[in-house]
Amino acid sequence: MPEIRELFFFFWVIKDFIDYSNRNSLPLNVLQLWIDAKKEEEKGIIPLPDFAVADATKGNVFPLTKSMAHLTRGSKTVCTPIFPSALVVPSLYRALQKDETELDICPTAGLCLQNVIKHPRMVCLDLQKAILYIQVLVHCSPNIYTINDWNETIQKVDKGTRKFKIILALQFKFHVLAFGSYNNNFYWFPSPAGALKHPAEDESHNLEDFSDKIFEFTDPLTQFHAWLAKLVEVLEARRLRKTAEIKRQQQEVIDRVIGLQAQGDELDSSEKLKMEEMMQKEQSAVAANASQTLKDGGKSSKKKESKGKKVNADKNGEQSSKQKPSTKKDSKTVAPCKSKKGKKSEKEMNVIDTYLLDSGDSKSQKRKAVTLPAPPPLPKRQKTSPVSPKSLNPASSAMIHASEPIFTFIKRSDSPFEGVGVYSCAIILHNSGIPPLTKAEEVLNCPGRLARLIESYFNFMSFMKSKKDAEKHHRLTINATEKEKLESLSVHGKDKCYVSQRHAYLIKLFNSVHGSVSTPFSSSSVDFYDPFEPAYISDTLSLPGHLGHLIFGNKIWKKMCPSSKIEEEIGKDPLSQYFNVLGRKKVKLLKSKYLDLECYDNTLQVPTKKCHVTPYVYEYNGTHKQLWTVLDFAVMHKYENKDHDDRLLSTIKTTSDGWTVGPLDFCAASLCVHIHGKEQLAICRADPQRLTPHDIQFVQRGFETRKTSRSIGHKAQVPSNIQSSWLKATEATHLVDQSWYTWQEELCRIELAEVDKEQAWQFAEEEKKCRATIGDSGK
Repeated sequence: MPEIRELFFFFWVIKDFIDYSNRNSLPLNVLQLWIDAKKEEEKGIIPLPDFAVADATKGNVFPLTKSMAHLTRGSKTVCTPIFPSALVVPSLYRALQKDETELDICPTAGLCLQNVIKHPRMVCLDLQKAILYIQVLVHCSPNIYTINDWNETIQKVDKGTRKFKIILALQFKFHVLAFGSYNNNFYWFPSPAGALKHPAEDESHNLEDFSDKIFEFTDPLTQFHAWLAKLVEVLEARRLRKTAEIKRQQQEVIDRVIGLQAQGDELDSSEKLKMEEMMQKEQSAVAANASQTLKDGGKSSKKKESKGKKVNADKNGEQSSKQKPSTKKDSKTVAPCKSKKGKKSEKEMNVIDTYLLDSGDSKSQKRKAVTLPAPPPLPKRQKTSPVSPKSLNPASSAMIHASEPIFTFIKRSDSPFEGVGVYSCAIILHNSGIPPLTKAEEVLNCPGRLARLIESYFNFMSFMKSKKDAEKHHRLTINATEKEKLESLSVHGKDKCYVSQRHAYLIKLFNSVHGSVSTPFSSSSVDFYDPFEPAYISDTLSLPGHLGHLIFGNKIWKKMCPSSKIEEEIGKDPLSQYFNVLGRKKVKLLKSKYLDLECYDNTLQVPTKKCHVTPYVYEYNGTHKQLWTVLDFAVMHKYENKDHDDRLLSTIKTTSDGWTVGPLDFCAASLCVHIHGKEQLAICRADPQRLTPHDIQFVQRGFETRKTSRSIGHKAQVPSNIQSSWLKATEATHLVDQSWYTWQEELCRIELAEVDKEQAWQFAEEEKKCRATIGDSGK
């Protein structure tokens, strides 16, 4: 499915179209909605109105009206109505007047395209009276067609020939915004004042089975520190819930021991092991607290002495105040000690650590005494009011289940790294140097690794940061050549991955050490380094307010990137401040940076394509799931030889008629066709306006050759039965070509006649003006 960089691309395509229409004063009122039929609708299993049956059976698009409000679109598990309900747009359900049909309702409904909202997973349109959220799935892409291309090409070519379906199209006066794909989910919301900026604040707009919190999005490209603040909230909620879960498990063990002791039974070996581990942890915690109290003993005694002096002074002051009248100078009182602004007191910081999930009665959560032989002293639980989960920002399930590998964690729908998918995950982890099988917990609890992941995520999105980045691949309709599609990826589906010499050395060292190890990940000890190349994300790291100091440390980072602006911004971001607070509270973090800092030699930028390595592809979670990486893991099943070559993007694009998962290879994208040595841009396959019947047949033969060829490349051999069918089709095409050329000549004559009329009208107007000026001069 399209991922975050593609969604940003869609945003700029629609944004550019809206700006173009506003500059040229082109109206964007929605005149009609169009769709393609599903199989059940074509066969009559799902009823359609009479005016749509003929087009649906032929595979052509047809208008969407209120009588089709029962139609749904989406995947097999989730389906949503394609037509807005009467609560969202009541004007679409008004009663018909005399001589009116359902097709006359949409132009008067008041829907008008005003804006597009940026989101990493959805295309969000502001239609003045409604907000339309389109969850793009399975190679979906928006395209803007001129009204002539829509009428003469899309409407006349059936979906089987053009090889994509129109899931929803919005017709305007001069253009049509169409979404071509296989299946989508549509969410229609009313658009009152303020619903666009804060869609989650008004509870009346929520669907019963759908949470609108996924619509909230903070763009890291424009609000990096605000996005970091949201990430910190999620990390803190995850930490609190994990602490509460550990305490709950300890309490279950204690309750189990008490129950067995009451019955006179003995503990099992596993339960004894749990108790011993819990005792060891509590003993270490008690020892740490005791050592801390010894260190702070001298300071506390000094504080008590100073407090005693202050109390004696206050008493003396009270006695003297009885004898003397109070003055301004003598009326000083000792104010209570307050924490400095912006810093939490020690008591407030400890309240967070004593957080418990409010899952039951408070009485059942209290710890009970255990009579065991010489048990270690249990730490007393502070009595604090339980924090309700509703008051906190709820932690995602992805944050709770952090024991899964990082490459599956960042692809979750509730992950803070929104919009990451299969191929973007491969690029981000490659640039960050984090092994894909590393546990998510070991990345989230390591400031250096987490900073590398964040910066790689930011760098990946920055390729579609501005409007100019998207203008390269769209002229109203999206287009890209086969070469551009193959070059858009660097790891996923590639036979070669170009890297720097420094990175190639680190990859070789990692694979030589861990190629035969059974578990080359989830190691708490620092026995290996991550193969990280900072040159890939040097532009992102050099920006002020970013996280280079967390990756390399303050001293080394200042040497690698000496800049006065960067020195001023070091440590002021929310993530650095959060880790500083955790350090003061003595929360266990992975202090290692997992980097061989000496190999970088204080150098940030190096040539990034000096050599190449071969990416490996592994199977995970079934045969249809793939993991692409340049690192060698012996614990996973590796595809080799023919199985490896069949999964390359170059093989898929040269031997099949399908789309890849990579960017710029969307459904409904325009075709760059090479015919007779020239590159021709066609809106779809069998485009009758830009391709002759012979050209259409030539293009179709190319796709058939891909699927039926016995070898790859110029030596491809097509079976004889297909070649004979081509000869028959060629003979029949000559007659069609003649009719096509005559049709084009007739269109040219009509256009020339219209031009002649316009020129004659302009000449007549000029003649009238000349006569008027001559008459005025004669007078």
